[in-house]
Amino acid sequence: MADLETLAELARAAVADVSGCSPAELHGAVCGLAVFNPSPFPFDGLADLLDARIDPADPSLWSFVEATCGALEADDFGFALLLPELDDASTAERLAELARWCARFLDAFARGLADFPAPEDGDLDAAGPFLPPEVQEIIDDLAAIADADAASAEDLSDEVESDLVELEEFVKVGVLLMRSVLSHDDSDNPA
Repeated sequence: MADLETLAELARAAVADVSGCSPAELHGAVCGLAVFNPSPFPFDGLADLLDARIDPADPSLWSFVEATCGALEADDFGFALLLPELDDASTAERLAELARWCARFLDAFARGLADFPAPEDGDLDAAGPFLPPEVQEIIDDLAAIADADAASAEDLSDEVESDLVELEEFVKVGVLLMRSVLSHDDSDNPA
């Protein structure tokens, strides 16, 4: 499994030709599609989300997707959000990148949800596919974070920086929970 520094390098290389996409946004998009554990990974869906032509054969993109999916699947909870380091960005910049990460994750999640199977008992919500309540709560929270206003974080204290770290951890745990609940991995579901 790649460390965050290696993942960041792969992301920078992968988004070099994708205008207007930060490494955090690429990571959020890949995680949003990967949370369903699709096989093979839907590179076409990723290209549509990024409104760009990406080449799934690009070694940096392929390595980035493989490392991201590997981190999501790992049993050691080593998954981390790809955001600017505390030393490299202000709290406001980190909040802005977290908001972008969440927005891209939700865009990708919505795309992946179209392929999510209905529950076996046929209990579908008339408005769309069934989602377990805990997943819907996480989606609502991520949507609120995606709407965060980084400008309001300009004059933040050290205490708020600590709150931001906790918020990032909350997003990480939420994504791992979603993956656990929504994964199509049949090895997790005994027959």
